[in-house]
Amino acid sequence: MIHTVVADSNTSPDKLGANALARNALGLTEQDVNRTKICIEAYEPKDVAQLFQLEILVDIFGRKQQTVDGRKVEDCILETLAGRETFCKRQMFMMQMESIYLKLTVQSLTIPDAKAIKTPFHGDGVKNALFGDIGPKTQITLVPSNNRKMLWKAPKKRLNIGPNFDGEQLGIGGLDRQFADIFRRAFASRLIPTAQLQKMGLNHVKGMLLYGPPGTGKTLIARKIGQMLTERPPKVVNGPEILNKFVGASEENIRKLFQDARDDQDENGDEADLHIIIFDEIDAICKARGSVGGGTGVHDTVVNQLLSMIDGVDCLNNILVIGMTNRKDLIDNALLRPGRLEVKLEIGLPDMKGREQIFRIHTKKLRDEGFLAPDVDITRLAAVTKNYSGAEIEGVVKSACSFSYFSLVDSKEIKNLPREIAKMKVKLADFDQALEEIKPEFGVQEDELTNRLAGGFHVYGDEFKEMMAVGQQLLKQVRNPKKKTRRLSMLLHGPRGCGKTAIAARLALEADFPFVKLISPDSMVGNAEQSKCLKINQVFEDAYKSNASVIIIDDLERLLGYVEMGPRFSAMVLSAIKILCRKEPSETGRSICIIATSGSPRMLQDLGLDQCFDRTISVPLVSSPNDVKDVMKGMKCNVEGTDLELISMMMNRKRIGIKNLQLIIESAQDDNDRITYDSFKDACRLYGFGDKKNENADDY
Repeated sequence: MIHTVVADSNTSPDKLGANALARNALGLTEQDVNRTKICIEAYEPKDVAQLFQLEILVDIFGRKQQTVDGRKVEDCILETLAGRETFCKRQMFMMQMESIYLKLTVQSLTIPDAKAIKTPFHGDGVKNALFGDIGPKTQITLVPSNNRKMLWKAPKKRLNIGPNFDGEQLGIGGLDRQFADIFRRAFASRLIPTAQLQKMGLNHVKGMLLYGPPGTGKTLIARKIGQMLTERPPKVVNGPEILNKFVGASEENIRKLFQDARDDQDENGDEADLHIIIFDEIDAICKARGSVGGGTGVHDTVVNQLLSMIDGVDCLNNILVIGMTNRKDLIDNALLRPGRLEVKLEIGLPDMKGREQIFRIHTKKLRDEGFLAPDVDITRLAAVTKNYSGAEIEGVVKSACSFSYFSLVDSKEIKNLPREIAKMKVKLADFDQALEEIKPEFGVQEDELTNRLAGGFHVYGDEFKEMMAVGQQLLKQVRNPKKKTRRLSMLLHGPRGCGKTAIAARLALEADFPFVKLISPDSMVGNAEQSKCLKINQVFEDAYKSNASVIIIDDLERLLGYVEMGPRFSAMVLSAIKILCRKEPSETGRSICIIATSGSPRMLQDLGLDQCFDRTISVPLVSSPNDVKDVMKGMKCNVEGTDLELISMMMNRKRIGIKNLQLIIESAQDDNDRITYDSFKDACRLYGFGDKKNENADDY
């Protein structure tokens, strides 16, 4: 143990005196002094480790009941002992704070473990210490004793985050930038003394709104904020829990949430603790006033009550209200103005760096316990999980683990599974299987697009190649972050069977956009006009949450319910498509490309849709013998040279859609994929191409 010594004129040079605290710490009594040997040597403090955490037991001297303010004890320790003492376990100190004499006992000390962490005071790797000094980042924990004479007033929890906060240490990945914004807007003012803040005429931020797609970590952030700001557990309430069937009960529930904060402020004034109230799904109770039908008006009065509690005439200064929602557009605007939920932060889909952090967080225990195989590359997994939310990445890890331990299951010896688990290794192949099973909600609609390409994709002729090059260049322009183009729309038009949908699907998949969705009339059969508009708008709203997205609007005339006799169409759906196709993404750094298809030139002109798109592209038909040869080669047809020449002559100066040509070729093929001129001619007649009615037609 290390003790400070001072010279005393009443003690001879060969003697050393110890006060009661020192004797107690050394386990000495007056009877044991002459029988116990104590080794004493000079101690020079050199390169003493700075403590990561120091835990001190606080007690008082005297028999009179006294109130000890824990908020002042820590400051007194820093002023009196920091830089003057080297702390050891079980060491005792006597310290005077105002008129109170305190008895302090060191219970535990920890220092950063240089082997476990790369940078000091990172908060992850620590080890027990024999002694150390108080440093600028030492966390002091005060523990009150069981002395009934001491009335303990718990200290406020110190803010232990900064603008360079590393969320990975708290299990929050991909949100470092958002936490920097939260620190600047909501936390930085709490580092300033209350008196100084009042001189500046400023107030603390009382509320913030976290919004974004499901599964991105809004609830997790709110929970961690509560742990970092105060030791008092935050009140978490789901929005619908506030509502009650009795008149006035919903408003009373709101008042009860704020009652503890009001009592604390009335008792302690500016020194009152911070009270955090978290509203999950806040849109359920704070819808725009007047938007909810019914005669009770409960939602409106609940909003009014909440507004008065946060920023009313008799408002509270010791609260932080955190609201979370997926639908920011539903919330009453009065709640979002400054002084209420003024910090509005979007918790979006994680980027590449964020996905790496989330994968490291969810695989940390697997890695530490040796269950993660060496071939698992976190960077590769983050690269292939574009537009995965944090919850979906966690689902990928769980699914990979299930594939790993399921491979150990033996139906005959299933009882041996607990012993076999010790040999489990989660490999990269398990993650590949998990990625096939867990698909992102805001990702690429691969199944739908792949179905549109089930018949194959065949390139034919220079005109077709030029059309594909134009589409690829337009998509590249939208994807390029250096360009200012944030929205671009193109229209593919041509007769039925020319492959418009397949071309759109191929362009979208080749462009490798993280978000690709297909709006098809097939998915809206039986829906009313308003329902169609809501579905179309929802797809666009989802697209705006991604950094780059493609939306394919297939078969415009069927989607609009267009009928040439009349003509008749849905004006509501038409208006929605026109508006959304020209709408720019609201967030900077995000881009969207819309690809629409149509087979009715008359409809495009009549409804003005041809002027709605930035680029209109005509899909070419198969129109030359060489085009027919290219398609047959792509379909790996077995056809002899003579038959091929006869087929080419037959198709000379004929125009046919690629899908219709594929149907004819497949009908003409035998079991060995062989095609003859006669079988091809019969197939043409079967599909009505070349009969007496259509043999002179230019298009088919």
